[in-house]
Amino acid sequence: MKTVRFFVTMTIAALFCCGNMQAQRGGNSRPGKNMTPEQIQEMQIKAMEKRLSLDDETAAKFTPLYTEYLEELGKLAPSMNKEDKKKLSDEEILQNIKDRLTAQRKMAELKESYFDKFKEILSTKQLEKFYTPGRPDGNMPMGGMQGRRGYSPMMQQQPPFSDFPE
Repeated sequence: MKTVRFFVTMTIAALFCCGNMQAQRGGNSRPGKNMTPEQIQEMQIKAMEKRLSLDDETAAKFTPLYTEYLEELGKLAPSMNKEDKKKLSDEEILQNIKDRLTAQRKMAELKESYFDKFKEILSTKQLEKFYTPGRPDGNMPMGGMQGRRGYSPMMQQQPPFSDFPE
């Protein structure tokens, strides 16, 4: 009797373990994980065209300019490996902060310079959507610090021209 009870218990435990393993099988199916930078950029362009509700004629003018804009922004973004953060000295940390502030200032200048170019193509409402972070309905997208750990207002993007007081 004890042997039968033992085997039944082991069988049930094995079924539960296998069920958990089956549920976690598709863990690498996150969109964008195995995409090339060109595919990611194409996805960003399509999403922005959809967000701005562009017609074909406006999209044809907007796409090359937006591609150029994304490439310029990508060049300005400071990159730093997470592994390197643990090995940095205080002076290097301070220099990284200064570099990020400089990059943010340059990004703001770039956004302002492209504003005039986008103003020639987009309507006022479309410009507002373009320069407002988040989704068109005003809600911030899920991701980053939002989600499992909760909403963090410190992680919210700032509008492009409010970073530096006049």
